Amino acid sequence: MRWTTNIGWVFLSRGISWVGGFGGGMGCGRACGALCGGCCALSFYLIDERAHATPELKETVAEFARRFAEAFGSDACGELVKTYKKDDTRCLDLICMAADIADQCFGSLNQEK
Repeated sequence: MRWTTNIGWVFLSRGISWVGGFGGGMGCGRACGALCGGCCALSFYLIDERAHATPELKETVAEFARRFAEAFGSDACGELVKTYKKDDTRCLDLICMAADIADQCFGSLNQEK
C-alpha cells in the first residue's frame, strides 16, 4: 500500500491542486466534488500500480458513493448546494462530513487486513 506517514504532507502540499476542478460539480453542477475527491483519496490509498490490478478498488469506491448518497440524499452538486452551501463557508460542512464517510471506508479496509 502507498499509505505512509508522509501522506499528509503530499495532500497538503499538492493534493488540493489535483482536485481543485471538482468544485461546483466540475463547474456544471453534476457529481459533487467532495464525492469525487473522496474517490481520489480512496484510489490513492488502494492502488499500487494500476486500478485494474486492484480488486478491492471498485467495491470500496462504490461503497463510499453509496454511503455518500444515502447520507446526503443525492450525489449531484446542483441538488446538494440547495441544502449545504453557505455564503461564508460554501460547502465546507458537506466536505467535512464526506471526509468522515471516506474515513469510515478507510477504517473498513484496515479492519479487513
